[in-house]
This record gives sequence, structure tokens and C-alpha cells, in this order.
Amino acid sequence: MEFIKRFHLAGFTLHVHVIGDGTLTTVLDALEASRAADGISTQLDGLRMSNWRSHRMLRASARIIFVAFTYSWANADPDYDMTVVPFVDKVIGNGYAALHTPGAYYESNVYPFKAVKEAGGILVAGSDAPVNTRDPQPFVNMAIGVTRRLPGQRVQNVSASGEHSRSHRCLHDQCARFLHRDQVAGSLEVGKSGDFIVVDQDILQLASAGHADDIARTHVLGTWFQGKKVYTRDAKSDSGLLHRTSLADQEYR
Repeated sequence: MEFIKRFHLAGFTLHVHVIGDGTLTTVLDALEASRAADGISTQLDGLRMSNWRSHRMLRASARIIFVAFTYSWANADPDYDMTVVPFVDKVIGNGYAALHTPGAYYESNVYPFKAVKEAGGILVAGSDAPVNTRDPQPFVNMAIGVTRRLPGQRVQNVSASGEHSRSHRCLHDQCARFLHRDQVAGSLEVGKSGDFIVVDQDILQLASAGHADDIARTHVLGTWFQGKKVYTRDAKSDSGLLHRTSLADQEYR
């Protein structure tokens, strides 16, 4: 409580990685107390969240808060799930049905993108790079943010599938606001930096047409920074392709 309060009084924003309901309760208590101490109710603090149920605890007094997810983790992976789900729910067996029972505690609350947004949280995107992969793989994260599954695999939390079709926004304007860079970056407007990319397919149309898996195969054709072109993809080489090592990456190859 004292640690976070002193950071707020010194003018810092906080970004805290929370795992577990008890942790989230403690952090929200501390953020509320720190905002009361410095009198700034609109402080742009953030949470790095990956667990369940926590969205139900985002209280009204802490709603101006950014919540970061790595969207590519929202998939059903039996090997990984066996290291997590049995510690949360009673599990009999080790197949998909045993680990992803509709209505079970874990299945209902894991990676609650939509619920966090409805609770007032502002969604931003993380990559877990280089922990998950060396490459931030933004398009893979966008794809799984919509489908919640690996290509050809079963869905993690069927009731939440397709809930976050605007996951691309978490990578630019909302992130820019969280980093206090929204006056110079995050959108194309007169007076801003002029940072943007050109890609080889319409990711919004893919999502709305039910082909969200294909978002992961998006290539950047060109990159502009401060209004100047700084990168062009070489179509004759793999230099523009993402090189990934995880199960999700292998599937997308």
C-alpha cells in the first residue's frame, strides 16, 4: 500500500502483473488508496492480467485502468492446461472435455477480455516476448484474440469466442494512451508523428467474414516512421515472415 502510494505521490504510473484474486484485491486497494492520497482520480495505471475471475473485482473506483493480455495464450493446450486447470477445478481425465467443461470456474473466467472491457477496464496488448517467442507476433495475437484457438483445434471457452474482434486497437491508440504518447502517436492525425504500416490483407474484413485465423498470416509490406518510409518487405525472401517456435507458431506456419 505504502509502496504504490509513494510512487503515485512522486508522479509515476504503475503497471502491476497480477495472478490470482487475492493479488488483484490487494493491488486495487493500493491503487484506490494512492489515488485518494494524490487526489488524481484519472491516473492511468495498468494491470498485466492472465487469470480468471479477476474481472468481477474491477471496482467502479478503479475503472480508469489499463489491462494488458497476451492474446495468443487464450487457446486450449492440453499439456499446458494439465499444469493449471486441476489446481482450480476438479478434473477427471486429461482430454479436452475434462479440462474445458462449460460453466466450470476456469473455463468461465480464463482470459476474460470482454468481461474486463464491460467492467470498465481499457484493453491493451502485451506480447510476452521474448518469453513466449522472440518475435512479438502481433498478428498471431490478433487472430487468437478473436478465435481463442489454434487453427484446427478446439476453442478455449466457447462462450467467449469472437468476443474481441477489435483486438488491433489494443496495439496502437489504446497503448499510446497508456504510455502517455497519445498526443504524438497511436493514430493518424495532423500534428502527430505519422507512424503506420501497410499490410497485405484487410484484417477487419477477415474477422467479420469468419476467417480470423488468416489474420495471423498477415505480412507488413511497408513501415513509415515520422512520415518517412523505413522498411519495405522483400517478396523474394522470408525476411518479412515471422519466425516463431511455439505450438501456435508451428500451427500458423
